[in-house]
Amino acid sequence: MAGGLWVLRHGRSRANAAGVVCSERAACAGLAPEGRAQARAAGARLLGELGELAGGPGGGLLGAGSTPLLLASPFARAQETAEEVMLALQASGVPADVETEPALAERWFGELEGSPDSVYSDVWEGDRLDPTASAHGVESVESVAARARSVLEGPRLTSALAAGQPCVLVAHGDALSVLCAVHAASPLTHHREHGLPPAGLRRLLPASSDSQLQ
Repeated sequence: MAGGLWVLRHGRSRANAAGVVCSERAACAGLAPEGRAQARAAGARLLGELGELAGGPGGGLLGAGSTPLLLASPFARAQETAEEVMLALQASGVPADVETEPALAERWFGELEGSPDSVYSDVWEGDRLDPTASAHGVESVESVAARARSVLEGPRLTSALAAGQPCVLVAHGDALSVLCAVHAASPLTHHREHGLPPAGLRRLLPASSDSQLQ
């Protein structure tokens, strides 16, 4: 089976439920109960897509050496999402590995840390005007994009894909919307057009494809 690349946003977190910005790893709790259920459901969706790519139902036709690899942000909400997906795959007889990828960490929101999550809209409006801006100490889109490129072009991911491993990048809203924009070579100023809902799963098609996203 040929490998494929997916992105997966973490499930609903405790910070999401509280309606606050949480980009300081040490201060951020993990998933809310609803988020764990969402992550398990994402694992089931991934299993179905792997089966379709393998030419059969479920994951039973995954070839040797095609053990799915989940590269996850070090934040608890992403780690727990990856673990739930791994358990869902393993329950269906599909082995999977989870590794931590620091470059997939949450975007840093600087002085807005702990603020109501309504401030995101103001940040995103600034992103549309200038991807290099870092008002209030918020990490610029360009900085997030540099981290995304280090993952997409890094040896761990490229070697796994070359070996035919299905790979899933488990991270956060802005980290993944920017990564998808980088992958699709679309303007960083419009990264939110690539946004995912909690536990949203998306397969990224090869860069040479006419349509980058599926």
